Amino acid sequence: MSIPNITEPMNSTGKKTLEPTIQSSKELKDQFMTLLVAQMQHQNPLNPTDGTEFISQLAQLAQLTSSQKMVEATNKNTVLMENMQALAQANLVGQKVMVETNKLESGTETYDARLTLENASAAVTVYLKDKFDKEYKLALGQQEAGTVNFTLDPKELGMPPGQYTLTVVTGTGEEAKTIPLELAGTVNNVRISNGRQPRLNVSGLGDVSFNKISQLGSSVKTPGSVPVAA
Repeated sequence: MSIPNITEPMNSTGKKTLEPTIQSSKELKDQFMTLLVAQMQHQNPLNPTDGTEFISQLAQLAQLTSSQKMVEATNKNTVLMENMQALAQANLVGQKVMVETNKLESGTETYDARLTLENASAAVTVYLKDKFDKEYKLALGQQEAGTVNFTLDPKELGMPPGQYTLTVVTGTGEEAKTIPLELAGTVNNVRISNGRQPRLNVSGLGDVSFNKISQLGSSVKTPGSVPVAA
């Protein structure tokens, strides 16, 4: 089954590889029995090894085999969960999501956005700074505590295409880093790497980790968005 817009490391044959990091329980059992037989064959016939020692070693083998099978089962479950997660995330391609972020890659699109205030503020302002430290200001005016929905239009603010960092300033002195800021975008593709968390490429926001997704689905903008003044 092929899944569009998902990339993952492949070997030269085009198949995903899972390198074993530990020996299987069968390999350990075979090695143990080989060593045990060799020990019995080369023991001193005038001073043979105590039989209880062999029983003790067989008991250790049984315990080791049981532990190894548990590890193998855990590894299989981990791979299964990762595959299920990848399939679930593949279904996000083409879907609109809300991402908690303070960065955007501005183009021509308009962003649905929101922030959450712990306290009411007489003046809320979003500042957008480009890589040359030039700032653009988005004034949201007086706001009550709670969720504040707004629209961010780079063209209206005179922002050329590029990468920007966003900060929020309130009239109450609330620290910007404590104010969650979310932007909406469409998932373009999902990138999967061995041993790393899958990353989603979201239009206008670039690559983001799945744990930064704060809302799924097309209805990411709730009614009652505030008007925006530059």
